[in-house]
Amino acid sequence: MGTAVAVRMTVAEFAALPDDSEYKRELIDGEVCELSSGGPVHETVKGNIALKLAAFVEIHQIKARFQSETRYHLTDVDSFQPDVSLVLGKALDPNGEGRITVVPDLVVEVVSSETAERLNHKIRVCLDLGTRAVVVIYPSDREVFIHRTDGAQRVLATGTLRLDEILPGFAVPIAALFDGL
Repeated sequence: MGTAVAVRMTVAEFAALPDDSEYKRELIDGEVCELSSGGPVHETVKGNIALKLAAFVEIHQIKARFQSETRYHLTDVDSFQPDVSLVLGKALDPNGEGRITVVPDLVVEVVSSETAERLNHKIRVCLDLGTRAVVVIYPSDREVFIHRTDGAQRVLATGTLRLDEILPGFAVPIAALFDGL
């Protein structure tokens, strides 16, 4: 279960925190949030989507940086670690600052312990900064929402995840995201 430490801070202050927590930490609108590990269902779904994306990128020889649990410093008060992300054709640290400051083209979140309010904030920040799509996977419902700047699309378990605006031709049956469960 995610808990929040009631201290507001900047990304610079957040980056200076010691790495002594057993939880994944994110800075969401200036609030330090500790998220518990996802568990077997979360990790299985995350692994499935990561493998599908990595295979597609490799087969099609797409110049991309594929990331899992990578911390992005996005605003002065937002630093997120998406479950899976993809950056197309850009350096992760273009200014040599020692931190990832680019905006990912694709963000994937597998919902397990995050509150709706925090998840929606992350979606808004990513899309406002230029992320082309935020894919939110709900393992308990076996459905996916694809958020884009022009709205969200719900894809049911019998549907197909398509990301043509980012990866033309990428199509994965939603059911495949839940293989092994």
